[in-house]
Amino acid sequence: MPSQSSKKVETPLAKAAAALEDELHEYEKFVAEVKRMHLDNEKAMHRAKDLLEHCAAGEQRMAERLQAFAAAMQDVQVRQQSCVGEAVLAAEKIQGRLQNRSALLERFSALGDRARALTEPVAALEGKQGEPSAQDLLTTLAEVATRAEAVVAEAEALSGDATTDDWPDIAREAATLKQQLLTARNKILLAQRDVAARTPS
Repeated sequence: MPSQSSKKVETPLAKAAAALEDELHEYEKFVAEVKRMHLDNEKAMHRAKDLLEHCAAGEQRMAERLQAFAAAMQDVQVRQQSCVGEAVLAAEKIQGRLQNRSALLERFSALGDRARALTEPVAALEGKQGEPSAQDLLTTLAEVATRAEAVVAEAEALSGDATTDDWPDIAREAATLKQQLLTARNKILLAQRDVAARTPS
């Protein structure tokens, strides 16, 4: 046996429609009986008069039921319009969130490209013929360190923006990348100090 909570709740519109249908059904029965009657004696005439009175009363009740049904329909229309408005707002919110996330992911992708490009100056130096001079090495390391600082700052900004915009997964990824970049930057700074210490002034 289904529980009380699982039973479908009858709506005002359904109740009004059912009441109108019941009233119309009763009215149709009276009309059908009137149509079948043979008006050939006093008793039949009295019965016909009673049925016509029932029909008149039924017409009044149907008019009332129709008014109740129309009022219920108006309520449904108001609810439907409210739902449409809320659905539009929800769609706009979802679209805004998608655009916001897409913009953050584009920034994260560009950040990854910039992080990978940090090794380009070192690779270019290694591609030159012969051993790089200490001065060339220091210049290259300084360039990489400057680039690393900029990318670290961007990673920090991206993590902060993602946190503010309530995208914790992007914020975590940006924070992780920032830590990796800080480690790489520190290695570059150590290398700079090591080369500088070995370079005659």
